[in-house]
Amino acid sequence: MKKLINVELKNGNYQVIIESNLLKNIEDYIDLSQRYFIVTDDNVAAYYLETLTSQLKNFDYIVLANGEAAKSFSNLQMILEKLLELNYERTDQIIALGGGVIGDIAGLAASLYMRGIAYINIPTSSLAQIDASVGGKVAIDLAGVKNVIGDFYNSSQVLIDPALTASLSKEHYQAGLVEALKIGLTSNSKLVSMLEADAEYNLIVNQAIRTKLSIVKEDEMDLGLRNILNFGHTFGHALEVKYNLIHGEAVFYGMYYDDISSDIKNILDKFKEKFDYKREFATDGLMDLMINDKKVSKDMCSLIKLDKVGAGTVARYPLAYLKEKL
Repeated sequence: MKKLINVELKNGNYQVIIESNLLKNIEDYIDLSQRYFIVTDDNVAAYYLETLTSQLKNFDYIVLANGEAAKSFSNLQMILEKLLELNYERTDQIIALGGGVIGDIAGLAASLYMRGIAYINIPTSSLAQIDASVGGKVAIDLAGVKNVIGDFYNSSQVLIDPALTASLSKEHYQAGLVEALKIGLTSNSKLVSMLEADAEYNLIVNQAIRTKLSIVKEDEMDLGLRNILNFGHTFGHALEVKYNLIHGEAVFYGMYYDDISSDIKNILDKFKEKFDYKREFATDGLMDLMINDKKVSKDMCSLIKLDKVGAGTVARYPLAYLKEKL
C-alpha cells in the first residue's frame, strides 16, 4: 500500500513515496519525457540498473565502485565533467540510485552543477530508506573525515521501494534498523517499541521518516534540535573510518559513548543481542579522528544526553570527557 509524505520546508517542498515494487513501475512516479543522468554503484547496478533504464527514454549513467571511498573529490569531479560533456542542462535531472553513499555524492553534484539541478533519490539500502534519503544533507569525505565537504540540498522526490532491500545482506539490512533505533531512542518511543516487536519494515520506514522530518522542519540547517540525530555518530564515525565498519554498526557501538543513562544502556544491550553485535575494539587513534569531526570545536564536543527514551538533548562536553570515555 502506497504511503505518501508531503515535505514542506523553508528551502523547498518535495514528496516521499513509499511503495513496494515502485522501481518496476517508475513511469507512475516520474516524467519519462525528462532527460536523466543516473548515478549508481557497481553493486546496485548489477541488481537494479536495467530495471530502471529499460523504462526510461532519454538517459545516461555512471557507475562508481561501491563503498564509502566513492565519496571522493575525484568521483565528484568525474560526475560533474560527465554532465558537462554530455550537455546536461538545468532542466534535466539526476537520479541517485543506491544507498547513502550514492545519495550523498549525487546530491552534492546536483547542488553544484549549474548552481543546482533537480535530483530524484531512489534509495536502495535500508539505511538510506530509513534515514539518509531525507533531510537534505549531501556530502563527500576528505582526508579520512566523513562528510566534511557538503551542503544542504533537497531532492525533488524520494522514491522508496522496500522490496529493494531483499538484495541486502543481514548486516547491511540491520544497519538501517540501527538508524531507526537512533531516531526512536532520541525522539519517538513508539518507534523503539516497533523495533522491539519486529514490526513490518515499511511501517518502520514510514514512522522513522515522519519522526526525522518533524525534527528537520524545526531545524533544517542542523544548528540546534536536529543535532540529536547525531546520537552515536561522534564515536561511530571514528570507528567506521578506523575499522572500516558498516555505518549503522559503527553508530550502534558509538551510542554507548554518548551521555546515556543505565536505562538506555539496558535497551542498547538488548538490541546488541538482537543484532548479534559482539565486536571489541582498541581505542588507539580514535581521539585523533574525533578531533577533526565537525561536532568538535574549541576544545569542546557536542554529545547527546539521553536519560529516557524519546527525550534526547544536545550538550557540550570538554574533550577531556571524550578521553575519559575512551
